[in-house]
Formats: sequence, C-alpha cells, structure tokens
Amino acid sequence: MRTEPTSPSIFAFLSVLDVGEPGFIGGLLLLNRSGRPMEFHCTTPVRANRAQQILYGPTLRPYLFAEQIGTALLGKMKSKPDILFTDRVAIFELRDTLRKPVVLVRCETDASFYPSTFASTQPEPSHSAASSAAFSSVNSTPPISPTASAAAAAVNAATSMYGSKISQIPQTSSSASTLSTESELLDFSLGRNRFAVPAAHAEDRTFVSDLLRELAGWFDFTEPFGRITEAVNEARRAA
Repeated sequence: MRTEPTSPSIFAFLSVLDVGEPGFIGGLLLLNRSGRPMEFHCTTPVRANRAQQILYGPTLRPYLFAEQIGTALLGKMKSKPDILFTDRVAIFELRDTLRKPVVLVRCETDASFYPSTFASTQPEPSHSAASSAAFSSVNSTPPISPTASAAAAAVNAATSMYGSKISQIPQTSSSASTLSTESELLDFSLGRNRFAVPAAHAEDRTFVSDLLRELAGWFDFTEPFGRITEAVNEARRAA
C-alpha cells in the first residue's frame, strides 16, 4: 500500500565531520521540500582519548557518532522530519530511537544533472516554520568529552552566515540500537540519487520511494551535506 504524506515534507540531514585533532563535529540540517533551511544544530568538537579508543575498539565510531553526537542533535529538533538522511553508516543506530526512516545517501551522484538551487525549480510549500529557521549548538556529554577550546567561538561565528544567534545548550545522550554495517544494507536508486536503508527495515525503502518520487528528478540529496561541511568549516575558520 502506498504511503502518502499528510503534511509538507521535512527532511533532516545529519553528518559527522572529522576535524582532526579537535575530534568530530556533528551537524544537523532540516530542510523543507524546496530545500530551504528550517533548523540547523551542531555540536562542539568531541574527541575520544587513547584509552577510550582501545577499550571501545571497532564500536567507538558507532557509539560516538550515533549515541553521543546524533542523539544530542536529534534532541534539539523542534520540527519532526519525515526522513533522516546521513552520510555515515553508524547513524543507522538511531533508526529505532527516531522511529522514522534513516537513509544513507551514497555520494556517487552526477552533480551536473541537478540545478544549482532548489527554490528556482520548485514552489515554496506552505509551512509555518519554513520562513524562520532555528540555529543552535549542542554539547555532547561524557564519557566522550568535548574539547571545549575555541568551540563556543566556532559555533557562534556561524551567526554571520545565518543571521541568528547560536547558543550553547547541554544535551544528554541515550542508548542506541544494534550496529548496522555495509553488509546489512539494502541499496536502491531514485533518479540519479543512490540510497541505502538497513535490511532490517526493508519497508523504509517503500516509504522513502513513495515520498521522494516527485523529487528524484531534480533534488540532489548529497548537496545538503556540503552545506553542513561548509558551515562548520566557515565557523572554525572564523574562530
């Protein structure tokens, strides 16, 4: 049975950036159906020490990306997205917590196929939150501790880009679900976008395909991750 959206679609994009010695910074961007920002949240840098790297072993990144960074970011959302897109496999651990499809966006898309802007090709949907985006920063919590030096300056520097105050808001974490790996993914394509969902949630492919069917020809789902990266890098340069 085909699932039809009952309200204007909201898409969340969550990425975790490796910023070298400071550690990792998570960014969450919520867009409306025209690709315009509704909310943006980011963490301060989060880093594991050597002992934690040894003790967590191969489970470190899933724990760090999903349970620490991802959960903190999702906790700050004011809007409820229909789908969470990510470029990190570890974020699949948030699927059961969010209770919405979590979709991996494969990077192999043809950028020349898509228009340079979203809004020039699609009309603005009627949505009360679309006209005023909310932007903030959240801190992750121990046992993976944030490296606070220059963090406040970095996130607040982004106000020059968005014209809105970014505040430091502590956030706790919660437990995540089982680890997903590449061998447990179900790949599919829409237009020239390539996606993957956990095989354990194969029904998400149908929901996502139905919801994105009309967007597949013009919406490049890799592009928002570039926005997140540029926003974080600009903030770090300004700091």
